[in-house]
Amino acid sequence: MSEEVVCAFIEKNHKIILIWRRSYESGGLESLLSIRKGRGKKARIANLETLREDILSLHSNCSGGRIKCQNIVDMVAQKYNVIYSTSGMYHLLHRLVFSWITSRSQHPKRDPQAQEDFKKNF
Repeated sequence: MSEEVVCAFIEKNHKIILIWRRSYESGGLESLLSIRKGRGKKARIANLETLREDILSLHSNCSGGRIKCQNIVDMVAQKYNVIYSTSGMYHLLHRLVFSWITSRSQHPKRDPQAQEDFKKNF
């Protein structure tokens, strides 16, 4: 039976059939039966409380402005050796009950006294 006929019969892509055939040829029936549906589970961070503290320290160490999701993704990849997409990180931040609605950031070189003087003399 040709590969095209098999693809049409089981309604799968030829790439899937190729993966199944190579798995069978390399490890037999047991290797073929060990293939699971889906892409598998992502690596998870073991201690989410430590991650929460790391995110808060990243935010407090930021001088002016805000941290972005990509900053957190980079920190997690470097410290925990776990790769997240930004959308995956947003889901994780939601589970950690982080809210990114913040007040307007303040420039690190601002002068509060000069601002008050400006308000009084305007």
